[in-house]
Amino acid sequence: MTELERRALLGDKTAQEEGTDKGIVLPCPFCGSKAERGVNKRDSRKRFGVYHTIATIQCKICTAKVTMAGTSIESAYKNAERHWNDRAAPPYYANVKDKPFTGTCVYYDGEWFWYSSTTKDVLAEYGRCDMEVYAVLNFENCDKCIFDGVPPYDIPRLQPYNGEIHKLKWIPFNYAKTCKNPSECGVHFYLDDYQFARLWNRPDDYLPLLSQFAAVCTPDFSQYMDMPVAMRLYNHYRKHWLGVYWQMHGLNVIPTICWSDLDGFAWCFDGEPTNGIISISSVGTQNSKHAQEAFSAGCREAIKRLQPTQILWYGKCPEEFDWNVVKIEPHYNDIVRRRKNGR
Repeated sequence: MTELERRALLGDKTAQEEGTDKGIVLPCPFCGSKAERGVNKRDSRKRFGVYHTIATIQCKICTAKVTMAGTSIESAYKNAERHWNDRAAPPYYANVKDKPFTGTCVYYDGEWFWYSSTTKDVLAEYGRCDMEVYAVLNFENCDKCIFDGVPPYDIPRLQPYNGEIHKLKWIPFNYAKTCKNPSECGVHFYLDDYQFARLWNRPDDYLPLLSQFAAVCTPDFSQYMDMPVAMRLYNHYRKHWLGVYWQMHGLNVIPTICWSDLDGFAWCFDGEPTNGIISISSVGTQNSKHAQEAFSAGCREAIKRLQPTQILWYGKCPEEFDWNVVKIEPHYNDIVRRRKNGR
């Protein structure tokens, strides 16, 4: 292996481009075997007013492939090689080694093909019709990492965090981009799910932003009692996948503890760390006696199982749990105060 190939495999974009220009085809990202130029064919439809040639780069062993078009055979192969050589740096693919094929795919002309960030940009600009790309599947971030999880549902396991949180100002995620002093603040996700769904859809896009903050809570994906259990499990998994992914990139992460009913105790604490800081919200849980009792039961169970060192609390804190608690001031209080002060 040459030094140029080594750098390209480690995610060096300059090396990937230079290698492509020199005709280098990197090994398969899924099985590590040799890849080579495959079939090509003339497209039967015009694209941007001209006929194109379609070419394929394919692994000889696992048959993973990428297919691209060009105005000539050579340009089609060059486009395919560029997409094939476009790799993310470890540990992304290291975590899916020896796993079934889980890469993000493009459906084109009746077949599925692996695609790169370059294709993402084309799709974002042109949509589906000009490239004849009918659908794009993102395999729930398994293309980035598959973590060893807590059985039976393989929930990614968070590590405990015990940093200093008393002096931090806690802000909701929807104010993170406009925060002037992120190193003195923490981010919570006690918001409607639509406000932070983009973190799951594009996790890498928000790493630079979140890494500026002293600490972040895991997303508070909803756990409503009337939700199907499968949906609640999915939200629990997403919360933990993002939290572990953030920890992997050096962020200080505080787990947001969520539950709905007593049956959910069988899995809703899976992946949560013990002997660390946790975060709990009581918003919407104190409206009736039944809701209060269900919430208190969950708090007792969380404290019993997780033995937290501190609790970062959002909302009204019942007297029973008001010990070693750091309370998050609702952000609307700050807005009201600034309005009164004319700022």
